[in-house]
Amino acid sequence: MIAGRKKIAGEYFKALKGTGVGLPVVRPGTAPSFYRFVIKVKDPVTVMASMKKKGIDAARPLFRPLHYYLGLTGYPVADRLQRESVSLPIYPSLTRGEMNRIKEGIKKSLKMEGS
Repeated sequence: MIAGRKKIAGEYFKALKGTGVGLPVVRPGTAPSFYRFVIKVKDPVTVMASMKKKGIDAARPLFRPLHYYLGLTGYPVADRLQRESVSLPIYPSLTRGEMNRIKEGIKKSLKMEGS
């Protein structure tokens, strides 16, 4: 399962390189599972709406920053990242055709957004 997610993540990295999108950072010596593939965009609402019109379920990451749950404030970077993030489909059973459709869909959505 993790191998499938890593393969899809690799496809996303290749497809989105040079687009201006904020991509996940993979540090040397780490091995992320890519439970989610979260990108940072200027206008996530436009990107998600455009993807939805193409039948692609891109959404906000499921979890909010921890300080929300603790009733804390004063974490502007975490707040901004929450607002600017979009989670792309990365389930291991994606077919090659679905993967290609998602990659093309996100590229077109980013053009609409102005990235």
